[in-house]
Amino acid sequence: MRVADGLWLMNKAGLLQLEHFNKSNALSWALTMGLFATPVVYSDREWNQIAGESYYIQLGPQDRFGWTEPEGKVYQIAADNLLQLKDEIYRVCYLMGQAGGSESGDLRQSGLSKQRDFSITQEVLRAYGDAVKDTMKQVLRAIAAARRDGLSVDVSGLDEFDIGDFSNELDDAKKLLELGIGSETLKKQVFKKLALKYLCDVRQEIKNQVAEEIDSH
Repeated sequence: MRVADGLWLMNKAGLLQLEHFNKSNALSWALTMGLFATPVVYSDREWNQIAGESYYIQLGPQDRFGWTEPEGKVYQIAADNLLQLKDEIYRVCYLMGQAGGSESGDLRQSGLSKQRDFSITQEVLRAYGDAVKDTMKQVLRAIAAARRDGLSVDVSGLDEFDIGDFSNELDDAKKLLELGIGSETLKKQVFKKLALKYLCDVRQEIKNQVAEEIDSH
């Protein structure tokens, strides 16, 4: 199976992930070292006292005492850069819905805007699906030719992917039911769609049982 260069996501995001990893480690180490500040004594006279937790120091009237604590400007720059790198990793992997997050006001996105973000991911998943279908067709047609079955083989599917936000569908279903449409069939179908979507990773027999119980009430 072969895919286009643009679908080799690790080639696109690998270097960004490595940079993010190195900078995250560097920032963590710098913050840790910043907690162990070194005492500094500003004095014109010779300094020969011992400093420590069990000692005390005596300063002259003009002497000053302080700590070598960093200002922290580079820490803020590093923290901002880590967020930018994270967003860029999501962007090059076509995950526009995750890029930015709450820092860029994603929580205030409209439903239509979220659908547009997910549409890019849908296109990429369809491209993967096309590559898988082409490979499956080649394998099945080769088997049919070897068996001399005389069959016409085709492969369909892998063109729709459920990657939307469940909370959006839940809100839409709630608004639809609040319209008060006098149809028990509609209500049951809405309930089944929501239940099966929420239980997408359970066994099929459980899904069938849930659907039957909804239909029986």
